[in-house]
Amino acid sequence: EARVGGLAGRYLAADAAGGRNEGDWGMRDWQLVGGVSAVAAWVGKRAPDYGPGAGGGIVFNGNAAFNGGGLMLARPIRLPWLFRYLGQVSGETFLSQIDSSAASHNPWVFASHLSISPHPRLLLGGTQAFMFSGEGQPPFTFRNFKEMFLTHGIKVAGSEFENGIASL
Repeated sequence: EARVGGLAGRYLAADAAGGRNEGDWGMRDWQLVGGVSAVAAWVGKRAPDYGPGAGGGIVFNGNAAFNGGGLMLARPIRLPWLFRYLGQVSGETFLSQIDSSAASHNPWVFASHLSISPHPRLLLGGTQAFMFSGEGQPPFTFRNFKEMFLTHGIKVAGSEFENGIASL
């Protein structure tokens, strides 16, 4: 694999990686990132890796790349008031539409990850993800997206319209 990246001023960056995988040459991932202070937004094709865990990442382990965009904390922050005892806080969220040969073609994926480090030798993290909508399912609208978190889409579709997974 070969990776190249660079900065364009103080607030923009680009990164791309490609190489040979299982006999084929191709672009593994690429992204454009813009940020101010600790908050950044990205667009591109990215393979999220949310922590090493005991046996590797469970939900997102860096092996699958997603086309889409998201928001992230480019560097850990410390929250105010009593929340400062949580220590350093990091997080990311993204939205992507994927190609799928499952029952629902072209579903959407939404994922979010949050980690805290109350002590330098302790890192706690949680990840949740939803695959939703797609062909033959209720459409991706703001209302459906909001209800996915509140009622698992049951109010919208009469049954669940998403498939969720979480790990801690």
